Amino acid sequence: AANAQTNVTLDSSLVAVSFEQNGLDTGVTGTPSLTSSNNFINFCETVPTTPISDGTGILGGSCNPTPMGQIPPIANMPLVHILQPANGATLAANVPISLSFVVSNLHAGVSVNTATNYMSAPQQLDPTGDILGNLHVVIEELDALNSTVPMDNQQYVFFRVVEDAPEQGIIQSSVPDGIPEGFYRVTVMTRAANHQPVIVPISEHGSLNDVAYVGGFNLRFESFLFIYSQRSP
Repeated sequence: AANAQTNVTLDSSLVAVSFEQNGLDTGVTGTPSLTSSNNFINFCETVPTTPISDGTGILGGSCNPTPMGQIPPIANMPLVHILQPANGATLAANVPISLSFVVSNLHAGVSVNTATNYMSAPQQLDPTGDILGNLHVVIEELDALNSTVPMDNQQYVFFRVVEDAPEQGIIQSSVPDGIPEGFYRVTVMTRAANHQPVIVPISEHGSLNDVAYVGGFNLRFESFLFIYSQRSP
């Protein structure tokens, strides 16, 4: 309809009647789902002390009334794989690092303003069924490559929204200043245009993201080689 994005009344033809059952009606055990006969359009009213999401990324939390949007066919679930840096690579410290990713089934290069429109629109598909979106890359320091300590996801050494479109299926980026010596986890995440995690049609699927562990001794290793060479006859 012409006024579909201004009308505040739910179109009755869009009501998802299956949302009225909690998933346990057939005797299946588990956690009952929330139910609704109006597509949860007033869900945020049930948490009245929580502010409504406003596209800015509210640090204290919020309630987002935005629909999930279009969900791709199973054949169009996005894939990403880190080419550079390679998993297990030892990188020189504090020098530029090249990043490259193989991307499939993601219409990458679509990235809205995170300061004003973060998670503020539904997921969308292109005419081929691929999600319109982008990549997020984050590098976090570890205490060791075999660390068992959970990460603090408010602490990281590098973060970037990669807004570039792929060329022949590969997206290039970089870490201009490199990273200090140490051990690191490099994670690349597929995101929809408004930077929400991508939504796919089934619960059982391979990872939509990728991880590489890098670092080793970096400068510490290089310094050891230098000292050893100076002491060698």
